[in-house]
Amino acid sequence: MHLETFLEHVQVKGGFRDKQTAMAATRATLETLSERLAAGIAGSVADPLPSEVNRMLRAHEDAVEEFAVEEFFRRVSRREKVALSDAVLHAQIVMDVLRLALNEEQMNYVREQLPEEFQQLFTQPSPTNASDDKK
Repeated sequence: MHLETFLEHVQVKGGFRDKQTAMAATRATLETLSERLAAGIAGSVADPLPSEVNRMLRAHEDAVEEFAVEEFFRRVSRREKVALSDAVLHAQIVMDVLRLALNEEQMNYVREQLPEEFQQLFTQPSPTNASDDKK
């Protein structure tokens, strides 16, 4: 999957007004994910991704931290400069597109590296939850 295709999927699923907004959500989510995944995990799954997405997923792989899912969403919110409720939805959208870009085994590998509480990150977002300020 190419970067334009990845961002187009994020834009459409999230109802974002443009690709720049979709890129902001993607960057915030994947860079935060890179802070949480154990060293080397991102590298194990990032190769088939577009190079820019690959770099986001590996951005902090040398400085891994353990934090709860609530902190994950707060970090996404700060990075993206959106409300926490929007950050939750945006992160779910980006993870849904990541699922499309990876094979099932790779996605399961990512999921298995995170505590059970993070499974809400992999919940299919509802398009009806998209906030109006993105459109």
